[in-house]
This record gives sequence, C-alpha cells and structure tokens, in this order.
Amino acid sequence: MNGRILLIHVNCVPPITGGEYAFFKIFEALKVKYDVTNISACNIVRSFKSKYFWYIVKPILILYPLFVKGRYDLIFTSWSRAFPFFGDVAYAQPPVGAKGEEGYRLPPKSRFYLLNAVADAATWHWRKLFSRFSLKYHMFISNSHETGRLIKMMLNKEGPVVYPPVPIQPSANLKRGRENLVVSIGTVIPEKRFELIAKVGPSVPEAKFFLVGALGERGGKIIAKIAESFQSAGLPNNFAYLGRVPDRDKGELLLKAKVYFHPAVNEPFGISIVEGMAAGAIPVAHDSGGPREYVPREWLFKTAGEAEEKIKLALKAWSPNLASRMREIALKFSEEKFKARILKIVDKLIALKRASGRKGG
Repeated sequence: MNGRILLIHVNCVPPITGGEYAFFKIFEALKVKYDVTNISACNIVRSFKSKYFWYIVKPILILYPLFVKGRYDLIFTSWSRAFPFFGDVAYAQPPVGAKGEEGYRLPPKSRFYLLNAVADAATWHWRKLFSRFSLKYHMFISNSHETGRLIKMMLNKEGPVVYPPVPIQPSANLKRGRENLVVSIGTVIPEKRFELIAKVGPSVPEAKFFLVGALGERGGKIIAKIAESFQSAGLPNNFAYLGRVPDRDKGELLLKAKVYFHPAVNEPFGISIVEGMAAGAIPVAHDSGGPREYVPREWLFKTAGEAEEKIKLALKAWSPNLASRMREIALKFSEEKFKARILKIVDKLIALKRASGRKGG
C-alpha cells in the first residue's frame, strides 16, 4: 500500500441515499491503492438504543481525527455542520434546499422536538468552534459547480468539482416500448417537495405516477395527500407509492418510464435524476441547483403549471433517439470517472503533504 487514509463521515453503510452511495464509492476508490480506515458516524449512532445519545458521541467523533492524525497520511471527511470533523479534505454534498444567495441554510424542520432544541442549545458553542477550525483547514471537493459557489460564498474557498458517481446499468434497451409512466425517486420528506405530484398528477390523466423511496419525516402524510388528490380526481389507480425497492426493480421501472420527475428545489446534484436519464427517461426537474448543469434547459420548470406542461410534452416527445441523448448525458457521471478523479486528487494531496513534511524536517 502507498499510505494510510482515515475516511470518517456521516454517511450510513451500506448506502441508501445518493450521498451515502458517493462515499461508498470513495472508499472503493481509495482502498485499491491505500490502507483505508472507514468510520461511519451514522452506523455508530445507530448502534445505540437512544437516538439522542449521538449528542454525547458527536464531540468524541469530531475530535477523534485530531488524536490519530499522526497515524495517517490523509484524513478524508464529509462536510456536515452536525459533524464538523477535523481533517484534510472533504467531499461536499449539502442537503437539498441549501441556498447560496442567502448563505448556507438547512431546510426548515417540519416538527419541533424540545429535547432536540435543548441538546442543540447545549452543544451550539462547541459545534460552532469546531466547525470554524475544521472548515478553515479543509480542502473542499464539491459535488457540483452550484455547491462550489456555495462554498465560495460561505468560506471564500475554491476547490475542484467532482460530480458524484451514478449507478448506471451497463446495457439498457432504449428502443423497447414505453408506457406513460412518470417516476420520482427519493426519501419522502418535505424538502423533496413530492407533494407537488398532488398538484400536477391529476392534471395529467394520461399518465401513471410512481414514487419510490423510504418514508422520512412526515412521509406518511405526504403520501396520503398525494393519494387523496388522485382519488378526488377520480384517478385512484394513477398513483402508486412503492416504498424502497431493490435496485433491479427500480431499474426495470425506469426502463418502462418516459419521464423522470424531480420537484426538489436547490438540489445540490440529483443522482436519481441521472439514474432516470441513464435509463432513457426524460428528466423534468426544478430550474435550480445542480440539475441546471446537466438537465437540458427545455425540461426545467419553475412553477407547478410549467411542470405539468413539460410532463405532458415529454410524454408526447419521448422517442428512442431522445432516450439515447439522455443516456449519453448520464454516461458522463460514471463510477469509473468519479473514482479516477478522486484518486488523482488524493494522490496529489498526499504527495504535497509528504513534500511539505520533508521541507519542515
């Protein structure tokens, strides 16, 4: 091995979300060449019965890299204000809803817990202190130019952009017949704005809408609202919530769909959008955030009315040729390209650190 790396992050293993998937692929890329210690704060927190115990665990995990930094050639972290790890380089994947124009802002909480508020208040000072120092010395790799702009505005720092990896099926039959299916994928939480399906879907009676993803906070209420809107329109069979499904089933569903609908605002990148494009679906996404960097402009929307209009247009416009065009765009975000770029950056950073150490010695 060429050196030792500590990979410490907030993402769960095995991965469920797109952000977690990116860190899983970072681990895969680094372990080919380096001896990698992979620490998941998410997995550690999950091992405790009380979900509030993480407030005690947090400072220990955040400070851990400081105590072991001499054992590693590089410390690679995630970027999280909840877990501002001390390290050398961070792969930045802000949450959906972050707005650069107003500074970094987490999406508003849908529910208020007194215990959370007390714990947040009690830990605010050390979190702010740790965050300031840890962010000051990090190099940031952004998952999109939009994220890079956010980091520049927040921290006056610039760094490379490495688009996240997208799980792309090696072969896809884009010429086979498609149904009038509109698919959306993601954890069902308010920030993803899936309730927009309730406004748009009943006005597109020629299509069936499918939502795939785990239920998050208020997810049950969101699903109920969507289902009720279709029921009220006399179209109860035009919407189905499938929950979490195996990757193979998700891939098969996307290969049947003409449209991938992504209503979230200020999505930093949107891995699921690219998954849909790789399967030949036309993406209809909100005109904000990272999707602007790869979704063709004619398929971006601002309002619910525009979303409805573009979904109808996409259902009519879909063709094997257009599907091939979408897949060509998606292939730019392959796992192999992601791994190669991450490894190249890490190799350079370790070489610079070693050279600096020799000069200092």
